[in-house]
Amino acid sequence: MAHTASLSWAFTAWAFALGACLGSFYGVCIDRYVHAIPLRGRSFCFGCKRTLRPLHLVPLASWLFLKGRCAFCGSPIGFAAFFVECVSGLAAAALAARYGFGPAFFAALLFFGVLIVLSGIDAACYILPDALVLPLIPAGFLIAVWGLGMPWGESLAGGLAGAALLLGLRQFFFMTRGVEALGLGDVKLMVSLGFVCGLTALPVLLLAASLSGLAAMACRFIKASGRLSLRRERIPFGPFLAFGCFVTVLWGEKILLRGSILETL
Repeated sequence: MAHTASLSWAFTAWAFALGACLGSFYGVCIDRYVHAIPLRGRSFCFGCKRTLRPLHLVPLASWLFLKGRCAFCGSPIGFAAFFVECVSGLAAAALAARYGFGPAFFAALLFFGVLIVLSGIDAACYILPDALVLPLIPAGFLIAVWGLGMPWGESLAGGLAGAALLLGLRQFFFMTRGVEALGLGDVKLMVSLGFVCGLTALPVLLLAASLSGLAAMACRFIKASGRLSLRRERIPFGPFLAFGCFVTVLWGEKILLRGSILETL
């Protein structure tokens, strides 16, 4: 038993390191998209344009050692790069603890890696590019059925119902207030997220996404000392949908089970 536990911890630690390394790549993908720079080519400083050395690209450690600045010119690197590496590492560790070593872990790791990139792009420029969102739709269905072992009917119903709900909300706000409260990118993204979570756990996804979005909005309102106009303030919903999907994949079954137990009491 102790040997099994130690192997489990070792795999979780390895998954965290792997996730942090992947997070470094995700950060590059986000930066290159935001600045309209081709993905090919070695990493460089946006300030002095000098190519970074391998020691400058060690996930988490390099940012901390260099105090968030370029080793050549001292230009600020920004906390976002470090944050993406942390999120990717912690997500990989959580998935490792949930699924262990196997196809489910690697399928979920791939899926959420794309979601991290999409979330970073959406947070930076309020767009969910079709080049990533559209391939994620069939990938989400395949990952749910063959990677996570979900019945195909459950997965298909979750994707269609989730997308239909968001599309309905989008049309409702447009007809009643004349504004697009949700972009079509969110609707497209919801198809793949619904595929992965399934119809039964769809309420957990939407609840987690809504609560996290409201919390982020409240934090921005408090930080601005109440000077924000909540009706006019833009907030990217893609990252919160991704967070809701992550919560659902990890703890959706337990949340639904606890809710069903409470209803019977």
